Amino acid sequence: MKRHFETNHKSFCEKSEPEQKELIASEIKDRNKQSTSMFKYVSKHCHTSAASYSAANAIARHGKPFQEGEFLKEAWLACAPSLFDDFDNKDKIIQRIKDVPLSKNTMKDRILKLAENATDQQKKWH
Repeated sequence: MKRHFETNHKSFCEKSEPEQKELIASEIKDRNKQSTSMFKYVSKHCHTSAASYSAANAIARHGKPFQEGEFLKEAWLACAPSLFDDFDNKDKIIQRIKDVPLSKNTMKDRILKLAENATDQQKKWH
C-alpha cells in the first residue's frame, strides 16, 4: 500500500506535512461542494419523477393512451397561471410542471415499471 501511494501519488508525498494537510482539507471541501450540488440536482428531479409516476399510475388506472401525459402537462400549464396567480413562487411552480417528464415513451416506461413492481410484490407475498 505504501509503495502504491508513493508511486501513484508522488507529488503529494513530496510535499511537507502542513502542505499535505492543507491539500487534504481543500480536497474534502471540494468533495463536499460536489455532494451538495448533486443532492440539489437529485432532490429536484425526485419531485418531478414522483409526479411523473403519479400521472402514469392515473393514466394506467383509467386505461388511457400513453400520450395522455402530454395532454395532462398542457392542461396543467394552461391552468397554472390563474390557479397560482396569488402565489409568490408561481414561476417556480410553473417551471416544475414544465420539468415533469410526461412524454408518451416516458409514460409507457413508467407504466411498465409500475406493473412490474406490482407483479413482483404479488410474487413476494404468495
